[in-house]
Amino acid sequence: MHKDIAIYLDTTVISLYEKGVIDKTVLRACEAAKPPMETAGDIAAHLDANGSFARVPGCRRPGRIPDTLSAIAEKVKKTPTPSDEKPERRQRNRAMRLSQDASFVFLTDEQRENVLAFRNEHGYLPMFMVLRYYLTRPDASRNDIIMSYGWGLNPSADDSATLASIGEQVGLSRERIRQILLTYEIPDELSHQQFWNQYVNHSTFYVDAGHSEFENVRQREIPNLNFTAYADILHRTTMMFNVNDRFMARRGWIKEISAWVDRFDRLSEMTRSIDSRVSLEGLAMGGNLDTRIALVVLNQLAPAYGFIPDPPGHLILPRSADL
Repeated sequence: MHKDIAIYLDTTVISLYEKGVIDKTVLRACEAAKPPMETAGDIAAHLDANGSFARVPGCRRPGRIPDTLSAIAEKVKKTPTPSDEKPERRQRNRAMRLSQDASFVFLTDEQRENVLAFRNEHGYLPMFMVLRYYLTRPDASRNDIIMSYGWGLNPSADDSATLASIGEQVGLSRERIRQILLTYEIPDELSHQQFWNQYVNHSTFYVDAGHSEFENVRQREIPNLNFTAYADILHRTTMMFNVNDRFMARRGWIKEISAWVDRFDRLSEMTRSIDSRVSLEGLAMGGNLDTRIALVVLNQLAPAYGFIPDPPGHLILPRSADL
């Protein structure tokens, strides 16, 4: 471990990895924990509660990892947390505490009752519902209104809203609307990752429109929400990354998932007169196929394309439906 690296409670595990404090094995083990360990403070709390890191899923070297993380935990305990003393940090933490009680200042009494009722029933804040309330409040800014249309969160929005149609609503060009949609920042009081983590399935590395998390949002909060908007919002508020507006992948797996999505896109467009059996190793084109990514491909990604897992390590590509 690098003794000259300052580690605070809110230092992310990604930052620890990038600075060389932990290796990739430790990083993956932190991500695989339930709930995942996202900061040095999470690591310290886990060790205080469990005394060990050996039972975390994906922990391949339990003998080495506890020593590394114990050193981190010890350093955290001896190091002040100046970031907590900064005004912007205090303001953000205060907003987080208030938000946990649904005390968002923009909510009407009726909206606050809806949010609290949801939290009491389901055990978490309905952040998609809260975000919709924010974007459609009476004093919403022009950019907020644009995002409410772009994400389909405006009750009067057309499901097929285009850049041009949104531009006509607010008097801006198509290109300007595109820029706003790409660069819009969700306010701090609504974007804290802790609020959005309940929407992320921490037992998988991949999510698509068929996953229960997305269906829960559609059933409980926004019935007409499309997956593109869902993926974009979580991309901006969590460590999940949008892949082609059709899938989501966790940090560290985005390149691998993207590569498989591209391969499967090409395979799904090919015409096949008979069922074909192919190996994952062959599709990986000689690359090193990690066991976990192979399971993701077999059990989650391939079925989304209609490909049938055929263990060990093979797929059945059905004949084209129009033949």
